[in-house]
Amino acid sequence: MFTAPITLPPIITTFSRPITPGLPTDPMETTPPSPTWIPERPHSAGLWRRPSFSSESSGPSSPWRIEPGSFITFSLDSETLAHQLEDHPVAYQSVREFRGGRYLGLVMASFVHRVDDGRPVEELIVNFVANTLPPIAEVAHHHLLVEPNESDDPRARGPALQTMTMLPWPDLVQWTSFGTRLVVDTGKLHESSLRFALQDEDMNRLENQATLDHEDFGSIMPLERVEDDDLLRKLLVPDEIHPAEVWRDIRVTDADRRENPATWIAETEYIDRYIQEWQARITREEVDEEDALFQEEMREREKAGQEVRLEEQDTLQNQELQISEEAQVQRELLNFDMEE
Repeated sequence: MFTAPITLPPIITTFSRPITPGLPTDPMETTPPSPTWIPERPHSAGLWRRPSFSSESSGPSSPWRIEPGSFITFSLDSETLAHQLEDHPVAYQSVREFRGGRYLGLVMASFVHRVDDGRPVEELIVNFVANTLPPIAEVAHHHLLVEPNESDDPRARGPALQTMTMLPWPDLVQWTSFGTRLVVDTGKLHESSLRFALQDEDMNRLENQATLDHEDFGSIMPLERVEDDDLLRKLLVPDEIHPAEVWRDIRVTDADRRENPATWIAETEYIDRYIQEWQARITREEVDEEDALFQEEMREREKAGQEVRLEEQDTLQNQELQISEEAQVQRELLNFDMEE
């Protein structure tokens, strides 16, 4: 079993995607647009492919739906990720045994779909919740406090967000601009009678503040002007979705992940690179195997060709010998006639 490092590696691939404002109104829509509070961000090609959706959606009435405004704990679903390598037992088992951290987040948007085999899956946009402010000076103010909170931080913007059930830790900070995108299978949701959520009016206030903070990005454009623009880009909600395991009871959150949610970026990039390396290795092995089979076939063909050529040579030699013998017989008969 292995665990991911917490140092952030550099960005691998980047390109921008236009953001479509608003949430989907059509329950049949299978590729939801991003809410207005999500800034444009570079996109790194995630390994987990979006599932193939059927024309029938489970809709917003699904009994297991995780509603926006819910606090959750989430972790990478290594079992789902491992299925990409199920034909290679060593790599499959290695990824399956990966144990990432458990992070705290607030669901900003959720979309329920039914995949082709009938299973409902839910796609979540989740913003990080932490004990600390966003780690980028230019946008450290992109947050709201969460009750219970006794912070006297002068950067606090308004009263702390109120929850329906008191959170198990004090002085938490809700990040307004940074988070991730998850996909959750029904079997990967750990239900609990104990649930944590924002009060409706405070969820509305958070959404409004997130929209204002989105507009605030215009003051620091281009992002290259930001000292740590690499980390900023990675913390923005991505286009790619990560298969996740989710807990309703947030008390299972790891304390160190509340201190530094940015380690989520390190984990997802680490496991993606690991899978990519194995896939490349498997591809090379398949190519090498195909090449070996091709070379063996060429050798067999050459050997068969040599045997055919030897047979032809033998046939030709036999024909020449036969012609020579017939010519000798003809000469002998001719000499015999002349003597007579």
